[in-house]
Amino acid sequence: MADLNRIFKKSLMDLTHERHGGEIHAISSEAHEGNILDYSTNINPLISTDIFKNLLEKSLNSILLYPDSNSTTVKNALVKYFGNSLSPDNLLIGAGSMELIRLFCDMFLVEKDEVIVVHPTFTEYDWAIKRNNCKVVNAWREEKNDFLLKSEKVLEKVSSKTKIIIMCNPNNPNGALDDSKEILTIIETASEKNILVFLDEAFIEFTGEHNSFKNKINQYNNIFIARSFTKFFGLPGLRIGFGISTPEIIQYLKNGQELWPVNCIAQECAQHVLNNGTLIEKTRQLIQTEKEYLLNFLNQYPDLKIYPSDSNFFLINTRKMGITARSIKNALLQEGILIRDCSNYKGLDEFFFRISIKERESNEKLIMSLKNVLNLKIKK
Repeated sequence: MADLNRIFKKSLMDLTHERHGGEIHAISSEAHEGNILDYSTNINPLISTDIFKNLLEKSLNSILLYPDSNSTTVKNALVKYFGNSLSPDNLLIGAGSMELIRLFCDMFLVEKDEVIVVHPTFTEYDWAIKRNNCKVVNAWREEKNDFLLKSEKVLEKVSSKTKIIIMCNPNNPNGALDDSKEILTIIETASEKNILVFLDEAFIEFTGEHNSFKNKINQYNNIFIARSFTKFFGLPGLRIGFGISTPEIIQYLKNGQELWPVNCIAQECAQHVLNNGTLIEKTRQLIQTEKEYLLNFLNQYPDLKIYPSDSNFFLINTRKMGITARSIKNALLQEGILIRDCSNYKGLDEFFFRISIKERESNEKLIMSLKNVLNLKIKK
């Protein structure tokens, strides 16, 4: 028998992925007859398979061919979506923003480089860094500041070994847009020190395109912006996302990408949602209305801390109530609702959970179930 311990890379033996939302596959469908409301993922509730039925039928012939390795029609649709403010050379299409995170780290990091990650945030940044045998340097969003970005907290972590700074805006899990001046201060300082900035804008569509930093790529050549078709456009199962940067960075990353990174069906569906202006406007209206509806309910509990959010989800702290996120999650599961226990985020503890925003009927069910759980705790 081969000695696998001598074959495996020792530096990768302990590499693991953190727990995420969307655990619906791991939950017994028999217990809930498959009718689980998933509030653990932050996905547009207006997207349904009905939108794609005719498109998929027409696209069946494309599965007999290799997909376009450059995703040309998706790039053209994005150029149109952005009002011709970008060119196809500014765009890289990938198998979800997760592939872009991995690719970016693989292509730029050299062993022992340092990467500053601003926590609490998406946990997979750390994975992509560690798989390159590089060091994660933690910078912190502080709870006393509602987890908003402070540039000095990031820049104090810069050293001669810093290669990349990773930030998310709006940030996950708190959902708030950061002050653009704070982000620009980091970008400008990083540029002076030849440090790259990876800016994850997976939720930016919920806030409006005017909040994106995509228009800064011609001013600063050290920025790469990751975008997603998962959240606002509701295509998590197809794995498609895109990056925005200078043509030099885009081509460099493209050279290290797999030859056919995105399948043909994903390309077809991405174009379809980008061209659906009615859906885009309805989504923004729904999220605004239902955010107010949920917030009005949550504010009835003064011991709940709800952090400001510009996205389609809320981060909630139950410390003053003395009830853990796991307890709330388990209680809601009994009523067929799944929420995101955020205790595994760096910088958070067992009292943090996150809920997304859905359509009114689902939100009414969530409110009724949450009311039962929270009122029971108060009575105790």
